[in-house]
Amino acid sequence: MARNPFYKDHWINIDQERLDRYERMFQWNPASSTLYEPAGIRPGHIVADFGCGPGHTAIEIAKWVGPGGHVHALDINSDFVSQSRKNADAAGVGDKYRSAEDQAHRLPDLVDDLVRQRVALIVGNTRSAKAAKAATTTVPIVFVSGEDPVINGLVASLSRPSGNTTGVSFLSIASVTKRLELLRQLVPKPGAIAMLMYPVNTPDAERELRDVQAAAQASGQELMVVEAGSDRDIETAVASFAQRGAVALFIGSHAFFNSRRERVAALAVRYALPAAYALREFATAGGLMSYGTSITGAYRLGGIYAGILKGEKPVSLSPTR
Repeated sequence: MARNPFYKDHWINIDQERLDRYERMFQWNPASSTLYEPAGIRPGHIVADFGCGPGHTAIEIAKWVGPGGHVHALDINSDFVSQSRKNADAAGVGDKYRSAEDQAHRLPDLVDDLVRQRVALIVGNTRSAKAAKAATTTVPIVFVSGEDPVINGLVASLSRPSGNTTGVSFLSIASVTKRLELLRQLVPKPGAIAMLMYPVNTPDAERELRDVQAAAQASGQELMVVEAGSDRDIETAVASFAQRGAVALFIGSHAFFNSRRERVAALAVRYALPAAYALREFATAGGLMSYGTSITGAYRLGGIYAGILKGEKPVSLSPTR
Protein backbone atom coordinates (compact mmCIF):
# COMPACT_ATOMS: atom_id res chain seq x y z
CA MET A 1 0.00 0.00 0.00
CA ALA A 2 2.82 2.44 0.83
CA ARG A 3 4.09 2.06 -2.76
CA ASN A 4 0.93 3.66 -4.12
CA PRO A 5 1.49 7.44 -4.52
CA PHE A 6 -2.14 8.10 -3.53
CA TYR A 7 -1.66 6.73 -0.04
CA LYS A 8 1.65 8.53 0.43
CA ASP A 9 0.30 11.86 -0.77
CA HIS A 10 -3.06 11.71 0.99
CA TRP A 11 -2.41 9.82 4.23
CA ILE A 12 1.32 9.67 5.00
CA ASN A 13 3.07 12.78 3.71
CA ILE A 14 0.61 15.24 5.26
CA ASP A 15 1.63 18.78 6.15
CA GLN A 16 0.55 20.50 9.34
CA GLU A 17 -2.18 22.52 7.63
CA ARG A 18 -3.90 19.35 6.43
CA LEU A 19 -3.46 17.69 9.82
CA ASP A 20 -5.24 20.65 11.41
CA ARG A 21 -8.00 20.42 8.83
CA TYR A 22 -8.49 16.69 9.43
CA GLU A 23 -8.57 17.36 13.17
CA ARG A 24 -11.59 19.61 12.61
CA MET A 25 -13.23 17.35 10.00
CA PHE A 26 -13.09 14.16 12.06
CA GLN A 27 -14.66 15.46 15.27
CA TRP A 28 -17.12 12.98 16.75
CA ASN A 29 -20.71 13.45 15.64
CA PRO A 30 -23.29 11.94 18.05
CA ALA A 31 -25.45 11.06 15.05
CA SER A 32 -22.76 8.53 14.08
CA SER A 33 -23.63 6.34 17.06
CA THR A 34 -26.25 4.52 14.99
CA LEU A 35 -23.53 3.36 12.59
CA TYR A 36 -21.91 1.36 15.38
CA GLU A 37 -25.03 -0.17 16.89
CA PRO A 38 -24.74 -3.40 14.81
CA ALA A 39 -21.32 -4.02 16.40
CA GLY A 40 -22.96 -4.31 19.83
CA ILE A 41 -20.11 -2.58 21.63
CA ARG A 42 -20.56 -2.97 25.38
CA PRO A 43 -18.64 -2.21 28.61
CA GLY A 44 -15.61 -4.47 28.94
CA HIS A 45 -15.18 -5.05 25.19
CA ILE A 46 -11.81 -4.78 23.43
CA VAL A 47 -12.07 -2.79 20.20
CA ALA A 48 -9.56 -1.97 17.43
CA ASP A 49 -10.00 1.22 15.40
CA PHE A 50 -7.99 0.80 12.20
CA GLY A 51 -7.42 4.14 10.50
CA CYS A 52 -8.13 6.09 13.67
CA GLY A 53 -7.09 9.48 12.28
CA PRO A 54 -6.92 12.01 15.12
CA GLY A 55 -8.72 9.53 17.36
CA HIS A 56 -12.09 11.07 18.06
CA THR A 57 -14.08 7.92 17.22
CA ALA A 58 -11.71 5.76 19.28
CA ILE A 59 -12.12 8.17 22.21
CA GLU A 60 -15.91 7.95 22.05
CA ILE A 61 -15.80 4.14 21.89
CA ALA A 62 -13.39 4.12 24.86
CA LYS A 63 -16.16 5.77 26.87
CA TRP A 64 -18.56 3.01 25.81
CA VAL A 65 -16.27 0.11 26.80
CA GLY A 66 -15.39 1.79 30.10
CA PRO A 67 -12.43 1.08 32.41
CA GLY A 68 -12.93 -2.67 32.04
CA GLY A 69 -12.45 -2.54 28.26
CA HIS A 70 -9.80 -1.21 25.92
CA VAL A 71 -9.58 0.49 22.53
CA HIS A 72 -6.55 0.08 20.26
CA ALA A 73 -6.21 3.05 17.89
CA LEU A 74 -4.03 2.37 14.82
CA ASP A 75 -3.15 4.45 11.79
CA ILE A 76 -0.61 4.40 8.96
CA ASN A 77 0.29 8.02 9.76
CA SER A 78 2.43 8.46 12.88
CA ASP A 79 1.25 12.06 13.25
CA PHE A 80 -2.32 10.83 13.56
CA VAL A 81 -1.26 8.34 16.22
CA SER A 82 0.49 11.08 18.20
CA GLN A 83 -2.54 13.35 17.89
CA SER A 84 -4.83 10.50 18.96
CA ARG A 85 -2.76 9.97 22.06
CA LYS A 86 -2.90 13.69 22.94
CA ASN A 87 -6.65 13.82 22.36
CA ALA A 88 -7.22 10.69 24.45
CA ASP A 89 -5.17 12.10 27.32
CA ALA A 90 -7.13 15.36 27.16
CA ALA A 91 -10.41 13.40 27.24
CA GLY A 92 -9.25 11.38 30.24
CA VAL A 93 -9.34 8.00 28.47
CA GLY A 94 -5.70 7.62 27.41
CA ASP A 95 -3.25 5.12 28.84
CA LYS A 96 -1.11 6.77 31.50
CA TYR A 97 2.53 6.35 30.47
CA ARG A 98 5.40 7.57 32.61
CA SER A 99 9.16 7.39 31.98
CA ALA A 100 12.01 8.15 34.39
CA GLU A 101 14.31 8.62 31.37
CA ASP A 102 17.09 6.50 32.89
CA GLN A 103 16.89 8.49 36.16
CA ALA A 104 15.85 5.90 38.73
CA HIS A 105 15.52 8.48 41.53
CA ARG A 106 12.44 9.85 39.74
CA LEU A 107 10.52 6.58 39.92
CA PRO A 108 8.93 7.00 43.39
CA ASP A 109 7.40 10.37 42.43
CA LEU A 110 6.14 9.02 39.10
CA VAL A 111 4.54 6.01 40.78
CA ASP A 112 2.98 8.17 43.51
CA ASP A 113 1.39 10.27 40.76
CA LEU A 114 -0.15 7.17 39.15
CA VAL A 115 -1.46 5.91 42.49
CA ARG A 116 -3.06 9.29 43.21
CA GLN A 117 -4.83 9.08 39.85
CA ARG A 118 -6.28 5.73 40.95
CA VAL A 119 -5.04 3.74 37.98
CA ALA A 120 -6.40 0.21 37.65
CA LEU A 121 -3.00 -1.40 36.99
CA ILE A 122 0.73 -0.59 36.89
CA VAL A 123 3.09 -2.32 34.44
CA GLY A 124 6.86 -1.87 34.50
CA ASN A 125 10.33 -3.37 34.55
CA THR A 126 12.18 -4.44 37.70
CA ARG A 127 12.97 -0.99 39.10
CA SER A 128 9.58 0.44 38.18
CA ALA A 129 7.77 -2.51 39.74
CA LYS A 130 9.84 -2.26 42.94
CA ALA A 131 9.00 1.45 43.21
CA ALA A 132 5.33 0.65 42.64
CA LYS A 133 5.38 -2.14 45.22
CA ALA A 134 6.80 0.29 47.78
CA ALA A 135 4.09 2.83 46.96
CA THR A 136 0.94 0.70 47.03
CA THR A 137 -0.37 -2.58 48.39
CA THR A 138 -3.70 -2.38 46.57
CA VAL A 139 -3.06 -1.48 42.91
CA PRO A 140 -2.17 -4.62 40.89
CA ILE A 141 1.40 -4.56 39.52
CA VAL A 142 2.70 -6.54 36.53
CA PHE A 143 6.48 -6.69 36.06
CA VAL A 144 8.50 -7.79 33.03
CA SER A 145 12.03 -8.49 34.19
CA GLY A 146 15.24 -10.15 33.07
CA GLU A 147 16.18 -10.60 36.70
CA ASP A 148 15.08 -12.94 39.49
CA PRO A 149 11.84 -11.53 40.99
CA VAL A 150 12.35 -13.46 44.23
CA ILE A 151 15.89 -12.16 44.82
CA ASN A 152 14.70 -8.64 43.98
CA GLY A 153 11.81 -8.85 46.44
CA LEU A 154 9.03 -8.50 43.88
CA VAL A 155 7.41 -11.79 44.89
CA ALA A 156 8.00 -14.18 47.76
CA SER A 157 7.70 -17.26 45.55
CA LEU A 158 7.25 -18.09 41.87
CA SER A 159 4.83 -20.90 42.67
CA ARG A 160 2.82 -19.10 45.36
CA PRO A 161 2.54 -15.36 44.64
CA SER A 162 1.25 -13.08 47.34
CA GLY A 163 0.42 -9.42 47.66
CA ASN A 164 -0.34 -7.24 44.65
CA THR A 165 2.54 -8.19 42.32
CA THR A 166 3.00 -10.78 39.57
CA GLY A 167 4.54 -10.83 36.11
CA VAL A 168 7.05 -12.32 33.69
CA SER A 169 10.73 -13.04 34.29
CA PHE A 170 12.87 -14.06 31.36
CA LEU A 171 15.90 -14.58 33.65
CA SER A 172 18.60 -13.69 31.13
CA ILE A 173 21.15 -13.56 33.95
CA ALA A 174 20.56 -17.22 34.80
CA SER A 175 21.88 -18.28 31.37
CA VAL A 176 25.28 -16.54 31.54
CA THR A 177 27.35 -19.67 32.21
CA LYS A 178 25.93 -21.49 29.19
CA ARG A 179 26.32 -18.38 27.04
CA LEU A 180 30.01 -18.15 27.96
CA GLU A 181 30.46 -21.85 27.18
CA LEU A 182 28.91 -21.44 23.72
CA LEU A 183 31.10 -18.42 23.00
CA ARG A 184 34.23 -20.38 23.94
CA GLN A 185 33.18 -23.19 21.59
CA LEU A 186 32.59 -20.70 18.81
CA VAL A 187 35.99 -19.05 19.33
CA PRO A 188 38.32 -21.83 20.51
CA LYS A 189 41.57 -19.93 19.90
CA PRO A 190 43.59 -18.74 22.92
CA GLY A 191 43.13 -15.23 24.22
CA ALA A 192 40.98 -13.19 26.55
CA ILE A 193 37.22 -12.88 26.35
CA ALA A 194 36.09 -9.33 27.09
CA MET A 195 33.00 -8.72 29.23
CA LEU A 196 31.06 -5.46 29.02
CA MET A 197 29.02 -4.64 32.14
CA TYR A 198 26.75 -1.81 33.19
CA PRO A 199 28.16 -0.06 36.31
CA VAL A 200 25.43 -0.75 38.84
CA ASN A 201 25.56 -2.70 42.08
CA THR A 202 22.49 -4.94 42.29
CA PRO A 203 22.16 -8.52 43.53
CA ASP A 204 21.60 -9.77 39.98
CA ALA A 205 24.55 -7.85 38.51
CA GLU A 206 26.85 -9.13 41.23
CA ARG A 207 25.56 -12.66 40.69
CA GLU A 208 26.14 -12.43 36.93
CA LEU A 209 29.70 -11.21 37.31
CA ARG A 210 30.41 -13.83 39.97
CA ASP A 211 29.02 -16.64 37.77
CA VAL A 212 30.95 -15.53 34.68
CA GLN A 213 34.20 -15.18 36.62
CA ALA A 214 33.72 -18.60 38.23
CA ALA A 215 32.99 -20.25 34.87
CA ALA A 216 35.99 -18.56 33.26
CA GLN A 217 38.29 -19.60 36.09
CA ALA A 218 37.05 -23.21 36.02
CA SER A 219 37.79 -23.47 32.30
CA GLY A 220 41.06 -21.57 32.41
CA GLN A 221 39.61 -18.79 30.32
CA GLU A 222 41.19 -15.35 30.62
CA LEU A 223 38.54 -12.68 31.23
CA MET A 224 38.78 -8.89 31.07
CA VAL A 225 35.88 -6.88 32.50
CA VAL A 226 35.08 -3.24 31.73
CA GLU A 227 32.06 -1.18 32.81
CA ALA A 228 30.16 1.08 30.41
CA GLY A 229 27.39 3.47 31.43
CA SER A 230 27.13 5.73 28.38
CA ASP A 231 27.31 5.53 24.60
CA ARG A 232 30.84 6.92 24.67
CA ASP A 233 31.83 4.35 27.29
CA ILE A 234 30.60 1.54 25.05
CA GLU A 235 32.63 2.66 22.05
CA THR A 236 35.74 3.29 24.15
CA ALA A 237 35.48 -0.09 25.84
CA VAL A 238 34.96 -2.12 22.66
CA ALA A 239 37.85 -0.29 20.94
CA SER A 240 40.10 -1.00 23.92
CA PHE A 241 39.13 -4.69 23.88
CA ALA A 242 40.29 -4.94 20.27
CA GLN A 243 43.51 -3.07 21.00
CA ARG A 244 44.26 -5.36 23.95
CA GLY A 245 43.84 -8.45 21.79
CA ALA A 246 40.53 -9.83 23.04
CA VAL A 247 39.27 -12.73 20.91
CA ALA A 248 35.55 -12.43 21.72
CA LEU A 249 32.99 -10.20 23.42
CA PHE A 250 30.49 -11.10 26.15
CA ILE A 251 27.75 -8.53 26.78
CA GLY A 252 26.32 -8.30 30.29
CA SER A 253 22.59 -8.53 30.91
CA HIS A 254 21.17 -5.06 31.39
CA ALA A 255 18.40 -2.91 29.93
CA PHE A 256 20.99 -0.23 29.09
CA PHE A 257 22.61 -2.53 26.53
CA ASN A 258 19.24 -3.85 25.34
CA SER A 259 18.20 -0.33 24.37
CA ARG A 260 21.46 0.12 22.42
CA ARG A 261 21.64 -3.29 20.80
CA GLU A 262 22.09 -1.99 17.23
CA ARG A 263 25.02 0.16 18.35
CA VAL A 264 26.64 -2.64 20.36
CA ALA A 265 26.25 -5.18 17.55
CA ALA A 266 27.67 -2.73 14.99
CA LEU A 267 30.71 -2.03 17.16
CA ALA A 268 31.38 -5.75 17.57
CA VAL A 269 31.33 -6.12 13.79
CA ARG A 270 33.52 -3.04 13.25
CA TYR A 271 36.21 -4.38 15.57
CA ALA A 272 35.84 -8.01 14.38
CA LEU A 273 34.91 -9.32 17.83
CA PRO A 274 32.62 -12.40 17.82
CA ALA A 275 30.01 -11.60 20.44
CA ALA A 276 27.40 -13.46 22.48
CA TYR A 277 24.27 -11.74 23.74
CA ALA A 278 21.50 -12.54 26.21
CA LEU A 279 18.47 -11.80 24.03
CA ARG A 280 17.22 -12.78 20.60
CA GLU A 281 16.76 -9.11 19.69
CA PHE A 282 20.54 -8.62 19.61
CA ALA A 283 20.87 -11.27 16.90
CA THR A 284 18.08 -9.74 14.83
CA ALA A 285 19.82 -6.36 15.21
CA GLY A 286 22.96 -7.76 13.57
CA GLY A 287 24.65 -9.55 16.47
CA LEU A 288 26.43 -12.85 15.85
CA MET A 289 24.64 -15.09 18.35
CA SER A 290 22.32 -15.05 21.34
CA TYR A 291 21.43 -17.53 24.03
CA GLY A 292 18.28 -16.63 25.84
CA THR A 293 14.69 -15.66 25.30
CA SER A 294 13.01 -12.81 23.43
CA ILE A 295 12.26 -9.60 25.30
CA THR A 296 9.47 -8.91 22.79
CA GLY A 297 7.83 -12.21 23.68
CA ALA A 298 8.23 -11.47 27.39
CA TYR A 299 6.52 -8.09 27.09
CA ARG A 300 3.78 -9.62 24.95
CA LEU A 301 3.10 -12.10 27.76
CA GLY A 302 3.24 -9.23 30.24
CA GLY A 303 0.54 -7.53 28.19
CA ILE A 304 -1.58 -10.67 28.40
CA TYR A 305 -1.14 -10.68 32.17
CA ALA A 306 -2.16 -7.01 32.29
CA GLY A 307 -5.33 -7.79 30.34
CA ILE A 308 -6.21 -10.73 32.57
CA LEU A 309 -5.61 -8.79 35.79
CA LYS A 310 -8.13 -6.06 35.09
CA GLY A 311 -10.49 -6.67 37.99
CA GLU A 312 -8.55 -9.69 39.27
CA LYS A 313 -6.03 -10.10 42.07
CA PRO A 314 -2.37 -10.86 41.20
CA VAL A 315 -2.40 -13.88 43.53
CA SER A 316 -4.66 -15.57 40.96
CA LEU A 317 -1.86 -15.51 38.38
CA SER A 318 1.56 -17.00 39.16
CA PRO A 319 4.70 -15.31 37.81
CA THR A 320 6.06 -16.90 34.61
CA ARG A 321 9.62 -17.47 33.50
